[in-house]
Amino acid sequence: MAAKSGILNLLGMMVMRALGNRLLAAAALCSLTSGCCTSLRRAKEINAELREQNIARTEPAMHSAAQHQAATLLKDRPQGLWFTPLCDGTPDSTLRAHHYCVIQSEPVISVTGGLGDVYQLLDQEGKRRIAITIGEELRGARLAKRGNTLFLLKPALTFHQVDRRTQCQCEGGPVLVSMSGFVDLGLAFVLDDQPRAEIQTISVPVVDDYVAWDCKLFLVRNDHVPQPAVADGSAHPHAPVRSQPRRSASIGSFFCLP
Repeated sequence: MAAKSGILNLLGMMVMRALGNRLLAAAALCSLTSGCCTSLRRAKEINAELREQNIARTEPAMHSAAQHQAATLLKDRPQGLWFTPLCDGTPDSTLRAHHYCVIQSEPVISVTGGLGDVYQLLDQEGKRRIAITIGEELRGARLAKRGNTLFLLKPALTFHQVDRRTQCQCEGGPVLVSMSGFVDLGLAFVLDDQPRAEIQTISVPVVDDYVAWDCKLFLVRNDHVPQPAVADGSAHPHAPVRSQPRRSASIGSFFCLP
């Protein structure tokens, strides 16, 4: 009986080893032929998680920068206003959809908000607000205040790559930069209307972690219809994507890993 049990155990081990070898071979084949990758949805989640971690890590540096100016760090965080309609001639339905409209108080108004630009807003209840735009996607920016002076604490980013992965699909252009009757406010601090304050910009050194993404497929738009385009390139949140000209090729199926 003992000899029979030993033989059965040996056979079981051989079967398990054979199955393990097959699984390893299948994984290698997937990597070499199908190009295992991360889904667009999961890639966005990973980037969002890293963004929140980066912002949380900047908190001590922002407090220190505010204290250095004898200022108080405000709790306000930038929010995405993006394309905001002008108040003149704006239907109520448009204002309800966008929450704010921009008061055109000057003959010429910049259609794209830059770092430290101030715009007057009107909210859905008719209350005046101000928006202080921060230009590029500096989500970690903060405001501090001392008397009538506002300090715009701008992250001076040093990028640190924590991983490199392949993304199944990446979103491509074109990018809409202007729209008639709208102002692209991008990210901005929205505050209660107040007397015009002096705004000083201060750079705060911080480190941003990121994942470098190699794109397997770019999704571009042609006449407002999404079209797939095969391209080679790398993408991470802080570098432009450089793609190659479109090629004629059949795209094989592949698994997207979480």
